[in-house]
Amino acid sequence: MPILAGSDAGNPDVYRGPGLLHELEALVRAGLKPADALRAATGAAGRALGLPSGRLASGAAADFVIVGANPTADVRNLRAIRAVVLRGRLFTTDELLASR
Repeated sequence: MPILAGSDAGNPDVYRGPGLLHELEALVRAGLKPADALRAATGAAGRALGLPSGRLASGAAADFVIVGANPTADVRNLRAIRAVVLRGRLFTTDELLASR
């Protein structure tokens, strides 16, 4: 049975970004390797929902986060967000913070 990550977003005081980061960190504390925790929130979750995932290629829809350090070495490195690509458009951290 695959392990999937969920953030419980939508509940009081639980927010989409930080909630998922907390979930991934909890999965690692519970014994998953950081790469396995990342798969639980990306490819495994996408497959469970019947969504295409796990491919960066010309012409493919791709949303992803660019971080400043390797999250497979330490999942907390996901907190070092440098930019986000959403529907093919690059958003820097400054742009994301300004849009709040």
